[in-house]
Amino acid sequence: GHILLQGAYDLGWHGPYDVVHHLEHAVTGVAGVGGFLGWLVNTACSAVVGILVGGVVVLVAHFIPRRKHAEPAATKATTEATTGATTGATTDATGDSTAGTATEATAPATEPLTSEPTAPQATDPEPTDPDREPTDR
Repeated sequence: GHILLQGAYDLGWHGPYDVVHHLEHAVTGVAGVGGFLGWLVNTACSAVVGILVGGVVVLVAHFIPRRKHAEPAATKATTEATTGATTGATTDATGDSTAGTATEATAPATEPLTSEPTAPQATDPEPTDPDREPTDR
């Protein structure tokens, strides 16, 4: 917000910065904490300006239409092959048509998780020979 206020001032639009500067000087006369209060007022006003301008930018960006990119045929075929999903008309086991709905292939079974501890893996990259004497490295 402060960058926007200062930038507008430097470009010749003095109004917004003059208002903030006037509010800042109104509280700097307080004994002992005037400098802090002046900084606080300037920072708070700058934050309000930043939030307002940022909100306008977000609002404008929200209404900008986006182009929708068509999915390449190769990517679509790969997706269907890996997920088993199709969008063509098919008939299910009862004879009802499922036109336009996705059908999914059954997922392959996975091994169940066990709570048994596994043996620790060897961290030595060299093969060990039971007949060889250990050496210090």
